[in-house]
Amino acid sequence: MPVEDDSLKTTAYVASDFVVFISSDHRFANKNQVTMKQLKREPFILFSEGFTLHDSVIAHCHRHGFAPNISFETSQWDLMVELIALKMGIALLPKSIAKMMHREHVTVLPLSEDAKFQWEIGMVTKQKKTPSFAAKAFEEVAQSLIPQHLTS
Repeated sequence: MPVEDDSLKTTAYVASDFVVFISSDHRFANKNQVTMKQLKREPFILFSEGFTLHDSVIAHCHRHGFAPNISFETSQWDLMVELIALKMGIALLPKSIAKMMHREHVTVLPLSEDAKFQWEIGMVTKQKKTPSFAAKAFEEVAQSLIPQHLTS
């Protein structure tokens, strides 16, 4: 998401701003927000390659003029949060993850206005094609299963 193609219809189900997860002892922990420039030299903890969030964070860093210094990659967000608490690095993650985590020793800060970006999950279908019964049923099930805490 988003897909820019007039022949396709996109339906967003989840939209969550990315935020910065840092150790509560980090020098930025008392700030109101963080810029990407401030994060340039920080060690990043990312989701493993193959996760869309991995590529999204790297692309966002590149848009702000740097390649992230990746200190660790994992497929588990709870391990990421533990590593952050242990001062092993910082992470850019969707705000919705902050709602699910145990936040002791970890601070979550918003990105500055010029650095904001979102995680979006949705469905893409053909604009002029009537969806099949199975596609309609799938969409209904998908909508009913998306937890409300994932939207922010």
